[in-house]
Amino acid sequence: LKQLSLVLTMDISGSMQGPYMKLAKSAAKAIVNKLPLDISECAITSFDDASFVNADFTIDKNRLLQTIEALTPAGGTNYNKGFNKANAGGLDILKNGLHEKVLIFLTDGYGDVSPLEIIQKAKSMSAKVYVITLAMRAPEELKRIVEATNGNYYENIITQEEIETVYLSILYRSQGLIPSTVEWTSTPGCGYLKALVFGEKKNTIKSTVAQYAAPSKNIVRLVSDQSTLTFNASTKEIPVSLKAINGDYSIAAFNSSKPF
Repeated sequence: LKQLSLVLTMDISGSMQGPYMKLAKSAAKAIVNKLPLDISECAITSFDDASFVNADFTIDKNRLLQTIEALTPAGGTNYNKGFNKANAGGLDILKNGLHEKVLIFLTDGYGDVSPLEIIQKAKSMSAKVYVITLAMRAPEELKRIVEATNGNYYENIITQEEIETVYLSILYRSQGLIPSTVEWTSTPGCGYLKALVFGEKKNTIKSTVAQYAAPSKNIVRLVSDQSTLTFNASTKEIPVSLKAINGDYSIAAFNSSKPF
């Protein structure tokens, strides 16, 4: 794994009150818990219409987690302060990092920003900048910054699962672990819940089992216009319509749940 100097720069403006702050804190804690602090270091900065150094570079996980939990929203939004103003912006702290430099910038609003100045400062220390925007599209100015620094942006994030996935994806990519895509065709069967076993041919690592719900558009199934059929001693005809969905369906036999 690569040694990282990671700065988490978080928007703590008034609009972050409530669920957004909860999302941001949870995801920041997730990345701190996954960061190998025996070989890397992390710092926490924040901004509203001012900038703050909440925790300078440290390898103390508990201190980082406590710092994140203590963040409190208030004030306006100024991107410049978040990046590199008043010697407390994310890039101001990142320049003192000992390892490969990465900055993750999270916001839920629009603010004043000077892309050229920020790009020049980031490039001067070979830093990569990643941007996460909550419930909004990433502003073009922020896109310019991440593209110029070989980072990436993630926009319209609104759920816990999304934001934690984004943070951990950035971490893994920064460490040189590029996520791969696995595709497969599941075997036909009743129901939507499927089990998948991940392993490798040489069996040098322990296999793992994952469960997933197959999308309804990929499930071949039979639909009836009658949910149940009830018969008594008399003989009668009951018309039933059967329809195959998403593919051909062979009917081998009919069985009764309560045969006479």
